Amino acid sequence: MKMLSAQNVAHINGGVIGMNSELLFTIDQILFIILPLFIYKIFILDKPAINPVLQFIAMVVCCSVSMITSMAIPLIEVKGYIIDLRVVAFSIGFLYGGYRVGIALMLVTIGYRYYIGGDGFYATLVLQTILSMALIPLSRNFLTRHLNFKLAIGAFIGVLYSSLVMIWFYIAGVLDQDVINFPFFIQFTLTLILSLFSVTYVIEMMRKNASIREEIHHWEKLKMVSEIAASVSHEVRNPLTVIRGFIQLLARGQVREDKKQEYYLYIMEELNRAQVIITDYLNFAKPQTSQVEEIKVMENINYVVGVLTPYAVIHNVELVVSGEREVAIRGDRLKLRQCLLNIIKNGIEATRSEGIVSITQSLKEEQVIIKITDTGVGMDSKQLKRLGSIHVSIKENGTGLGTRVVYSIVQSMGGTIEVQSKRAEGTSFTLSFPRIDHSGSKRK
Repeated sequence: MKMLSAQNVAHINGGVIGMNSELLFTIDQILFIILPLFIYKIFILDKPAINPVLQFIAMVVCCSVSMITSMAIPLIEVKGYIIDLRVVAFSIGFLYGGYRVGIALMLVTIGYRYYIGGDGFYATLVLQTILSMALIPLSRNFLTRHLNFKLAIGAFIGVLYSSLVMIWFYIAGVLDQDVINFPFFIQFTLTLILSLFSVTYVIEMMRKNASIREEIHHWEKLKMVSEIAASVSHEVRNPLTVIRGFIQLLARGQVREDKKQEYYLYIMEELNRAQVIITDYLNFAKPQTSQVEEIKVMENINYVVGVLTPYAVIHNVELVVSGEREVAIRGDRLKLRQCLLNIIKNGIEATRSEGIVSITQSLKEEQVIIKITDTGVGMDSKQLKRLGSIHVSIKENGTGLGTRVVYSIVQSMGGTIEVQSKRAEGTSFTLSFPRIDHSGSKRK
C-alpha cells in the first residue's frame, strides 16, 4: 500500500503524492501517540491538585503540538489536500479534556491548516466542525463511562472521520484510483481505529493505576492512624499496669504507713505520665519540641526500678541495679524514663518465675552505657533482625510499638542501641548516650 511507502515522490494530475521518509513517519507516530499520554500523566494524573487552568493549558498545548506535527508530516499530500492522523490527538483532547479543550484544539487545527494553505483548508474547516459537533455530546460524562464504551467511541470516530474525508474527496473530485481509492480509506479507517484504541486503552490503564495509588495512599493513612491508636494504647498501658500493681499491694492491707505514702506518690506520678503520653499523641499532627535538660542517669534508673518493683514482685522476678558514680546526659527526662520502663517491663514479662532482670550503668570512652539484661525466653536471629519494626513482637498480643518507641527515643537523644539475644537464654539491651561534663556540654 503506497500510504505506508517511504520511497519516491509521484506526481499525479499536477499534484504531489508524497510519502515521507521512514524516519519522519516514525517520528510522527511517536509524537501523536506518546506526547498526549505523557502530558496527561504528568500534569493531570500525577498532579490531581494542580490548578484547572494549568491542566487546561497543558492539555491544549500537548494535543496541539501533536496535531501540528501530524499535519506538518502528513501521510499523503495531493492537490492541496493532506491526510494525517491529527484526529487522534484532537479526539483524545476533546473527550478527556472536555468541550473547552476541544474548541481550543479546533481553533488551533483550523489556524494551522490556514497557515499551510491549499484547498484542504476548507475541508478542514467543514470536517472539523462536523466532528466537533459529534464529539460534544460524546464528551459528556465520558470519564465515567466503561472502557468498552470508550473503545466503541474510538471506533465510531475512526469510521466517521474516514467517511467524511472520503465523501469530501469524492465531492471535490480528487479521488485517484492509484492512491486515493477505496482500499486506501479502509486502511486509513483501520489505522485511526487502532490508534484511538491504543491511546484510549493506555490512558485508561494509567487512570486505573492512578486510582489504585490514591487508594493505597488512603489505606496508608488509615494504617498510620491505626498504628498511632495502637501505640497510644500500648504506651498508656504501661503506667496503668504500674498503678494496678501498687493498688493490688495496697489492697492486701499489709503495707506500712510510710510505704503507702510512697506508693501514692508513685501512683500520682504514673497518672501524670499517662496524661503526658496522651497529650503527646494528641499533638502528633503538631509536634512540639521536647524539654531538653540535664538528666542524672542513676537517679532516673532507680526511679523506674522503684516504679516497676511491684510489677516484678507480682511476676516473681528480681530487679538488680548496679552502677558507677552518678553521671549526666542531655535529653528529655520523661522520655528516658518511658524508654527504660518499656525495656525493663518487657524484660519482666519475658522472664520466667524466679528470673532476674539486671540494670547496670557504666562509662566507656565518655559514653554513658545503660545495659538491661533479662533471663527470659530470648529471641531468634529472625526476630532480632526485625526488632523495632511495627507489629513485630514476640509477645502473643504485642504490637512491637513499645520497642519502636524505644528506638525513636534513643535516637532523638543522640544515642545508640544494641540488642543481643538468644533463644531460652535471655536478651540484653545496651543503650549508649554521650556524657555531659559539669559545664553542661556534651562530650563526644
